[in-house]
Amino acid sequence: EASKTLIWNGPLGVFEMPPFDRATVAAAKAAAKLTQSGALVAVAGGGDTVSALNHAGVAAELTFVSTAGGAFLEWMEGKTLPGVSALEASGPFEQNLETENNYGPHHPSPASRPRRRA
Repeated sequence: EASKTLIWNGPLGVFEMPPFDRATVAAAKAAAKLTQSGALVAVAGGGDTVSALNHAGVAAELTFVSTAGGAFLEWMEGKTLPGVSALEASGPFEQNLETENNYGPHHPSPASRPRRRA
């Protein structure tokens, strides 16, 4: 209760089987209660973590929940993620809009599509 931030990656045991789910469910409900009261920023990542939070019925009550597991932890560590690196290498978004539309090089923009008459 003294913490202001929670970074959660991974359930606390075999949450899929009672009674082994008790620790995960109790921690999830406590985090949700503190988050909803404004006392905690709770960030959770990982597919099993999301499943555990859903099992506890509190996934929507945390500050941020992502299915990214390993990538989530690497991003938290400040490591460069390959997908982000590729996007950064492609240049500024505005520059890409000048050479390609938002729909990619092989798709016409909505403005260039023929309009249907009523």
